[in-house]
Amino acid sequence: MDNLKNNNEPNPFTLGVIGGLGPLASANFIYELYKKQISIVDCEQNLLRIFTISDPSIPDRTTFLLQGKQNILLNQLIKNLEKLDICDVNEIVILCFTMHALLTFIPKRFSRKICSLVTLALEALKKHQLPLLLLTTKGTQQLKIFQADALWDDVSRFVVLPEPDDIEKIHQSIYAIKKGENKYFVTDFIDSLLEKYGVSGWIAGCTELSLLPCNRSLGKIIIDPLEMLINKYIKLK
Repeated sequence: MDNLKNNNEPNPFTLGVIGGLGPLASANFIYELYKKQISIVDCEQNLLRIFTISDPSIPDRTTFLLQGKQNILLNQLIKNLEKLDICDVNEIVILCFTMHALLTFIPKRFSRKICSLVTLALEALKKHQLPLLLLTTKGTQQLKIFQADALWDDVSRFVVLPEPDDIEKIHQSIYAIKKGENKYFVTDFIDSLLEKYGVSGWIAGCTELSLLPCNRSLGKIIIDPLEMLINKYIKLK
């Protein structure tokens, strides 16, 4: 791997992915990216280069952050970022919203390359300018990770936050997706929440929500930062 940085040949755009948080969501992200990109390139050699670290051994982010054990998570995250740095990646995505609570503690040589999922979601909301329900783990809600983003003040009036009881139910639904349980049950639950809060769509504030079989033709507005990234990266080679 050390030879990658010593190569004088110009490197194409290279993406670094911190995944495994959970594994199904990150694996699906890469699968969907390549599935879409393969249809617009001449050959597979022109597909995007991706270096991925899928590390499910990292402790549960919600549990550890709410227990004040952020240093354990931070140390593991930095170790993985160092591995991607060896690969000379141009940009890094951390496929876990709750892990974004640690971004302010990451050395600048890494943080300058990180594309924030939270910022992407809020940028999209700024364009829509419609009230949407924010669906996240309870860790992301309680740690106010979206509220810490620089764009929050510009778009907060469009963010509908669930009530405490619903936050817990959403959290449990997300963990059901992690386990590969019935996704259609979760979709029906989300539909009931949209009716309850009187909104026409939702923000995917957890990567597992990208795994849901959502049908955008039904008139729902769904802000999914992972889908946004895929549409961005398929144009790069």
